[in-house]
Amino acid sequence: MSNCKLKNVILYLCSVAEELGMGLVQMLKTILYADVVSLLDRSASISEAKYMKAPRGPVPDGWEDVLKELAAEGKITVKRQEVNYGTTEFHFHADPASIVLSDEEMAILKSMAKAICDKYSGSLISELTHNDVWRTTEMGEEIPIAAYFPQEKLTPPPELVERTINKLRGLGYVQ
Repeated sequence: MSNCKLKNVILYLCSVAEELGMGLVQMLKTILYADVVSLLDRSASISEAKYMKAPRGPVPDGWEDVLKELAAEGKITVKRQEVNYGTTEFHFHADPASIVLSDEEMAILKSMAKAICDKYSGSLISELTHNDVWRTTEMGEEIPIAAYFPQEKLTPPPELVERTINKLRGLGYVQ
């Protein structure tokens, strides 16, 4: 059985993938950066996933099993195309009401997915995740999500940054 939260995150992202033109790498990086933003903003990860080193950057542990499970349940179709650098298309077939995420979690995910899909190809967003921690971690080993906190080149949407700063001010960490 897969991580229930990760399953709902992937199901939700499949529901918006066609609209945003989101491929597999962009989806996996959306999950990573949405978790980072959520941890900074809400002190909680959305997916509850651990991240593992993979050739194209950190990925949520168990993501392949989740995709297979959702496809076997008939909730999504995954089509891999060998043209255009091996793109992956996601088609959503489930009832949107079956997605168990809060409105805030879905807003963070969609905002991050849109930011990534609008500005980055799968290759470019992958390269941005190849930081020093990724380079020094063995393939398949866990990478702490904190390795992707503020020093990264990709910035979260401005409204989430402002909420995070206000929260830190309220706690007395920022003037």
